[in-house]
Amino acid sequence: MISPLQIPTYWLSGNHDCLSVMKEVLVHPLFHAPKAVIIGGWQLILLDSTLANSRFGEGEISPQSLQFLAKSLEVELPTLIALHHHPLPFGIDWLDLIKVKNGNELLDLIDRAPK
Repeated sequence: MISPLQIPTYWLSGNHDCLSVMKEVLVHPLFHAPKAVIIGGWQLILLDSTLANSRFGEGEISPQSLQFLAKSLEVELPTLIALHHHPLPFGIDWLDLIKVKNGNELLDLIDRAPK
């Protein structure tokens, strides 16, 4: 449904997605799953927060992804960070079970970035 629009489409997987299937299906030349992209003077960082075999569907940012984010935040551009799981609790019991387990690490890293 998106292909006819002929616009670049950036995606990341969530806790209910099958990444191997997504990689097979989302093969149109305009579909991308980058870790980072610069669009219109903004840096967009797509973090994979999925956690294999998680009990409740919670997420986690890998140490490698946190290192990648730290390096990416050195760029002097306004930055938007996207991920599937939320890093802060919402105060909703069932929803808070599926937040990012190491959300504080993510937020501490973001707090140190000027952009």
